[in-house]
Amino acid sequence: MNFKERKECVICRGKSLRTYFEEDKSIPMGNNVVDTKQETFYTMPYNIQQCTVCLSYQIKYIADISILYENSFAGAYGSIRSTHNTLFASFITENSKVDAVCEIGAGNGELSDIILETKQIPYTIIDPSYCGKKENKEVICTYFENCRSCDISANTLVMSHVFEHFYSPLDILQKINSLESIQYIYLSFPDLESFIAEGTYLVLTPEHTFYIDNSFLIRLFEQHGFRLQRTYSHMNHSVFFEFYRSTQVIPTQSLVHDTSVTERIDNFFKRLEQSIEAVKIQDHEGSPSYIWPCSMHTIFCLSMGLPGNSIANVLDNSPLKIGKYLFGFNLECRSFNEVIESNAKKTILLAGGCYNREVLQKVKENKANTFYLL
Repeated sequence: MNFKERKECVICRGKSLRTYFEEDKSIPMGNNVVDTKQETFYTMPYNIQQCTVCLSYQIKYIADISILYENSFAGAYGSIRSTHNTLFASFITENSKVDAVCEIGAGNGELSDIILETKQIPYTIIDPSYCGKKENKEVICTYFENCRSCDISANTLVMSHVFEHFYSPLDILQKINSLESIQYIYLSFPDLESFIAEGTYLVLTPEHTFYIDNSFLIRLFEQHGFRLQRTYSHMNHSVFFEFYRSTQVIPTQSLVHDTSVTERIDNFFKRLEQSIEAVKIQDHEGSPSYIWPCSMHTIFCLSMGLPGNSIANVLDNSPLKIGKYLFGFNLECRSFNEVIESNAKKTILLAGGCYNREVLQKVKENKANTFYLL
C-alpha cells in the first residue's frame, strides 16, 4: 500500500483522535505537472484528525514519500515567492555570529546562493533531490532523518518551508537538540494561521500534514531547547523565526492549543465548501471556466469537490508548467496572461489564497473576465 493511516498525534503522541469528515475523500499523491495526459495517478484517502489532547490537527493518511516527492517541483514564481528568499537570507545574515550553515531541504538552492553572496561561510545542504548550484557547498543527498550527526558541524540550522513537511516533527526536534554544534535555528514557516483565516489552500495537504498555531510552534521549540529571539511576517505567506539554544532548563508541560482553533479550522473548510457550491450554481452562459494557479491550491479545491469537468484549463505563468498537465486531473496548463487578456468571455476561478493579490487587479482590468475567489 502506498499510504498509511496515522494512529497517534504527531505533536503530542496522544492516541485520542477525532476524525473530521464522515466519509474519506480522495486526493492525488503529488503536487506537480506531468508532460502528457495519464490514465492513472497515485491517489490516497483524505481526511482530517484532531487530537483531543493538544487540539492540533493532522491529515489522517500519509503518502509514501518516494511517490509524493518523486517529481517534486523546486521552482518559485511570483513576487511573494521571489522576495521571500531575499528577505529570509537578510534575516539570517543579520546575525554576525552565524559562521557556518546547514540547510535542510534546499530545493533549487536559491536561498543558499543569496546567503553565500553576503557571507563566505561553510555551507552544507541536506536534500535527497537537490537541484541547484553546488559551488562552495557540501551537498549530502539524503533525508535529514537519515543523516549522520557527525556530518553536521555548523552552528546554524536553516529550514525554509521544510519543517511542515516532516511526518514526525517531534523526532526532528529531538535530533536537532542532540546536535551540539547547533546554536541557532532559522525557520521560515508557512503562515498557517493566515492561511486558514483567508483561505489559502496549503494547509493540511499531503505535503503539509499537520496544523499548529505560531504560538504553539514557539513553545514546541522551547521545550526542545531553543528560545525565540526574533520573528518577521512576510505578506501573510511566511513567518520567519530566529531561535537560539538556551542553557536554561524549560519545564516540561503539556502543550494545548487555544480552543478557538476548532472553530477556525471548521470555518476554513466551510468557506471552501460554500465557495465551491457558489461556483457550481452560477450560469456562465456557455463561456469557458479556467482556474488559477497550477499548484496544490487547485488540486486541493478539486479534491474537496470542485467539478473538474467544468474547467477548460488550469492557468499559470511559470514557463515550467505551461503546456503540461496538472497532476491527478489531466487539466492542461495554459498561460495565465494569454487567457485573461483575450477578449473572449470567460470565468476565472482564483484559488491562490494569499497569492491572489498578485493577479487580481490584472483580471479585473479586462471586462470580458468574470471572476470568483475560491
